[in-house]
Amino acid sequence: MLSLTTNSLLNTTLKSPMDSGSSDSFIDLAFVHTWHLLANGIPHIQLRLINGTSNSIISQSLDLQIHFPTRESQKLTLYVTLLDQICMIILEYHWLTCYNPY
Repeated sequence: MLSLTTNSLLNTTLKSPMDSGSSDSFIDLAFVHTWHLLANGIPHIQLRLINGTSNSIISQSLDLQIHFPTRESQKLTLYVTLLDQICMIILEYHWLTCYNPY
């Protein structure tokens, strides 16, 4: 797991898998609601899982300045959807290949 921080949430660590293989970046819907983060409405996107099934529609995104353990910082657009409880954010695979923090 990768530990991330943001200025929007002081003293909070965001957990993200190191290699998700995801084509996009996501943030957990429950986390967004808990912390009252401001999400933007977007045209609906059907979420497709790796096995080809679709079980959800994404209708919101969130721009968040993320700070990485390498001390780098980057503003990312994250799609809001329900995630597994072990992670709050999923970083897209392309981001990880370009900016691998380790």
